[in-house]
Amino acid sequence: MKRNKIIYGMIAATTLFAASCTDFDDYNEAYTDNNPQGSLTLWDNISSKENLSQFAEILKKAGYDSELQNTRFYTVWAPENGTFNYDSLMNQVSADALTKRFVNSHIANYNYSLSGDVQMNVHTLNDKSFDLAGTGAGYTYDGKQIVECNIPNKNGLLHTISGYALFLPNIYENIFEMTGYQTDSIRNIFRKYETVELDREQSIEGAIDEDGNQTYSDSVMVVSNTLTGADYLHANLSEEDSNYTMLIPTDDAYIKAYDEIKKCYNYAPAVQTWMPTPNLPNPTATSEETVVTGLGDSLVVRSILTNSVFNNNQRYNRWIENPANVQYYDTLCTTRYDLLSNGEELLNGHLAGPVEKMSNGYVRVVDELAFRPWETYNPILSVPIFSSSYRPLTLNIRGGSDPSSDVYRVTDEDGKYLYSASYLDLIPSTDQVNPSAFFYVRGVRSTTYNIYVSMLPSGLVDTKTVETEDENGNTITTIEPYYRAYKFHVEMHYADADGNVPAFHSTSSTSRPNFKSSTITTEDIYKTEPDTVYVGQVTFPVAYEGLENSYPLLKITSDRLTFDWTGTEHTRYDNRLRINAILFVPVEYDEYLKKDE
Repeated sequence: MKRNKIIYGMIAATTLFAASCTDFDDYNEAYTDNNPQGSLTLWDNISSKENLSQFAEILKKAGYDSELQNTRFYTVWAPENGTFNYDSLMNQVSADALTKRFVNSHIANYNYSLSGDVQMNVHTLNDKSFDLAGTGAGYTYDGKQIVECNIPNKNGLLHTISGYALFLPNIYENIFEMTGYQTDSIRNIFRKYETVELDREQSIEGAIDEDGNQTYSDSVMVVSNTLTGADYLHANLSEEDSNYTMLIPTDDAYIKAYDEIKKCYNYAPAVQTWMPTPNLPNPTATSEETVVTGLGDSLVVRSILTNSVFNNNQRYNRWIENPANVQYYDTLCTTRYDLLSNGEELLNGHLAGPVEKMSNGYVRVVDELAFRPWETYNPILSVPIFSSSYRPLTLNIRGGSDPSSDVYRVTDEDGKYLYSASYLDLIPSTDQVNPSAFFYVRGVRSTTYNIYVSMLPSGLVDTKTVETEDENGNTITTIEPYYRAYKFHVEMHYADADGNVPAFHSTSSTSRPNFKSSTITTEDIYKTEPDTVYVGQVTFPVAYEGLENSYPLLKITSDRLTFDWTGTEHTRYDNRLRINAILFVPVEYDEYLKKDE
């Protein structure tokens, strides 16, 4: 049984049109030209040549003496004696490994006849790609000189080369074959999600066994792994025509990263679920629960893997192979298109050994994964205040329960567009009430966040009529921006370590550890752009990331005194809240920024 992929026959056949031959049949017929060698098989010709005796012994050990005598058409690049490591191959390498890592690197389907200018990739029987290049003056295979070319055989074509094609595993193969490092953690993860299936269409049928089952004389096994698919890594690490770089942590580095990331993915056994339309003004949890099993471990592994693979052809990553390309130097883009700003540290800062070339890229074994949490597993959260799927639940606003959205556009003195600021407009139903809104917070990890609310200054939207007198006593009426400060309070409601969610009501934060309340007043009333206000800090005992229908709630309520609506409270503070954004920033990120101040 061969552990093999589907041979890209059509691709190889199409590529061959770059050669000088003109008839498609030439690709599967040998040129005999009445040459006595043309009446012999590939094995007959190889085994009869004194300068190929060592290669003949290798073929015989691998069982290819019989294979090269059948009617299947091959092209063979045969290394001459003394140009490859014959002794070690004969004495130290198993027949299966010898076939995969050496013999099949020198044999390909189809006719690769050489004449004129040639520049192509040869897909060999082990699915590796080797360069075939040259002119009429001489040709090379994998950079090795072709000594004699176009030797006809009745079942193929033979070239002799000085040297041998160097087998390199692809990144996926290397995960399972790597030696010299302790990397069982990554290997076991990939093995868990790997499947090996028989490709019946590509396999050659044999006899029917005594139980009536079809057997196969040549079984083509297709290896697949859900980790490399579009829903996970989005990187086919076994694709020979790809070009990736993968960070492989040692077991110690993996365990260290796992333990650190796992702190952000602690889940309660079950978390109560919020009703889509809770009873306002105090929404409560339902009796239904979201059961959590194994989610934390899965997300930790996902965080490690998806931030460890990079496509070298992606524009951000071109400096990996060409350090002179400094346009995006030090920034990496993962195969899931996440940007990591400390690329130099990730690639070179913690190498456990030399960078290893693979057939489809590079592997870098590292003794530490230098992830920045806010760019990888613990990102800044932006509350979806404008999302139609997560509309805030409101109270005392004009038009019912659905708040309006608007966009303020900023222009210069000449009317040239500069930028725009979207905002959620909580307009009180009357001037004597204060609006409230409950926001779903998505993606919460079991960590500590600093909460920020960005407000659009009232004077960018509101105007007031101002009457003044000129020097002659005439009344002059002008329309001016009407700037007022905001006074509001923020409450945070979330599950405790056991997953229980108490009723939402305005008790003090000291009486309920999973209920936080902060009152904020924005005193600078003359801001001319969105004003981001720090409103408090919260530590979540359990994570919500990956759960459905279960979210913490953040409540914002205007605090303007309603009974003083004609006095200074009314003129100084606005209770029409224009919310531009709500951010949950991991404390690590804020601390990182403070270091650079």
